[in-house]
Amino acid sequence: MKRGRGPALEIRLLGLFRVSVLGNLVEESHWPRPQAKLLLKLLALDPKHHLRRQQIIDAIWPELDEDAGAANLHKIIHMARRALEPKLKSAADSQFIRIHDQQVQLCAPGDLYIDVEEFEAAFTRAFRSNLISDCEAALALYSGDLLSEDIYADWCTRHRDQLCASHQELLMKLGSLYAGQDKHQLAITQFERIVNIEPSNEEAHRELMRLYTQIGRRSEALRQFQRCSEAVRNRLDADPEEATIQLHRKILGREIQRLPQIDSALGIDRSIDTLAVLPFHNETGDPNLQYLSSDIAESVIKNLSNLPRIRVLSYRTVARYNRGAINPRRFDA
Repeated sequence: MKRGRGPALEIRLLGLFRVSVLGNLVEESHWPRPQAKLLLKLLALDPKHHLRRQQIIDAIWPELDEDAGAANLHKIIHMARRALEPKLKSAADSQFIRIHDQQVQLCAPGDLYIDVEEFEAAFTRAFRSNLISDCEAALALYSGDLLSEDIYADWCTRHRDQLCASHQELLMKLGSLYAGQDKHQLAITQFERIVNIEPSNEEAHRELMRLYTQIGRRSEALRQFQRCSEAVRNRLDADPEEATIQLHRKILGREIQRLPQIDSALGIDRSIDTLAVLPFHNETGDPNLQYLSSDIAESVIKNLSNLPRIRVLSYRTVARYNRGAINPRRFDA
């Protein structure tokens, strides 16, 4: 599959394993054995991109003796080179996999792009800058957990867990930054992503409880506490942390105040606590459109009823008590 020219060698380890050479994807059929791909994964994840021969043998064939392991390693190095450079005639001419002084090295004549390294660098940049844009850019690089096709491989478990933790830290950071700029729904989205990934993450649950309360969705905040309690009980066989319980008590006691800017953003005047929508009058002259008069009024009433702390009188109540007393609103169909 061809695309625009990219780095000399591009290796993606987040999510599914993918390799591109000069922007061209190395197709699955080019890898005759999974061990050839595994060699590239091991080298790409090493900070310096080179490993001793014996390190690779121990990682891939721990049960083999030295001679058998060396023979197998020679074969998969050849396979990996051929996958990356199908026209390669001599091992000495390989641009990507070289051997020097018992070391197997991954390199590239131009740029060597490895998405894990890019994500880790972007993660550091985001936490140093405290900028929403940097957090968003870093999160965009996280296309999935490390080597999802090798989910049961012990050799990458620790690195996968570290990257997962970094991903959740970024989500938490971005959610906090959004909340600090009164972008409450965007903040909620980030914290929801965290609890979907790790349902027992109490810090994210608490942020959701606090945000829901501050924007006037108290019942949702209380439901969030129940979600948290069930997740902690089911996954950890424990009770929620004291901080979570205390927050729940404050919500029950209405000790957390609604943010005043929420009312302003919604255009709500708190001097008004009751609204009435007057019946509409059909002036089209077509009696067949008369039903629209009540349907429009009921639709407006339904939407207004979603506003917190506002009582909206029903259409029938307004029609009964105001018929003839107040000129109804008009519409032209």
